[in-house]
Amino acid sequence: MRILNRTKQTVIAEDVRRAVTFGEKLVGLLHRTEARPLLLKTRFGIHTFGMKFPIDVVVFDQRGIIKMVQRSMRPGSFVFWKPTAAYALELPEWSVDASRTEVGDEVAVIETES
Repeated sequence: MRILNRTKQTVIAEDVRRAVTFGEKLVGLLHRTEARPLLLKTRFGIHTFGMKFPIDVVVFDQRGIIKMVQRSMRPGSFVFWKPTAAYALELPEWSVDASRTEVGDEVAVIETES
């Protein structure tokens, strides 16, 4: 899948994997050696315990409105947000800056063929 910033007309991420099951959400990017875009449906927060690299995080609601942006989230940390958000998009570090993504922007989730 692809995640677009509709407001800025930029691509936030391509080849995004969706974590659906509890196990997929629990493991996330833990056993990877580099960041890869991952979309999770979650309402309260994420952590980077056990990860080997920093990530950017974009949190948005059901309508696709970005509620929070976390740049360069270091391994061994956590972040929480208001439960009005529905999704967290974990990204390689600097993805947020490259796409000029900000709080209040609107995202679109585009399903692509594998």
